[in-house]
Amino acid sequence: MTKPYEISDEDTEAALRYMKLHVSKNATKEDARKMMEDFGSDIHKIALSEPERFLELKKKIDKRDKSQ
Repeated sequence: MTKPYEISDEDTEAALRYMKLHVSKNATKEDARKMMEDFGSDIHKIALSEPERFLELKKKIDKRDKSQ
């Protein structure tokens, strides 16, 4: 079994840069962390309730990561 993902400072900084560009210039680190926690929770819900949809999303993300 894999250990649960923990949000790192690097992840928070990246999310904050994204939020300042696309959401609000006034976004804070707390906003970024909350956004990532909410997103993770949503993905977990999809994985439990719609495993096929989750696998499709995972394939798209993996494919995008390999192309970068």
